[in-house]
Amino acid sequence: MQVPAVTKVFLDPCDRIGIRRIQYRCAETNDDGHLLERVDDPRIREGFTHAQFAALQDEPGYRYDPR
Repeated sequence: MQVPAVTKVFLDPCDRIGIRRIQYRCAETNDDGHLLERVDDPRIREGFTHAQFAALQDEPGYRYDPR
C-alpha cells in the first residue's frame, strides 16, 4: 500500500501556530512531524505527523504567524 506524499512544512521556533484557539510554537521537527509547545505553558506539548499538520492547515481555526 502506497502512502500519499505530504509536503513537509518547515517551522521556525519563533513562528506562532494557532490551532483551535490555542497558540503554539515549534519545539521540534523531524522526519515524522512536529512537536508543538503551548505559548502560554511550554510544559504542554502536542505532536503532529506531517500529514496531520497538513490537514490542520485546512481547518477554519488554523492560523500561521511567521516571526
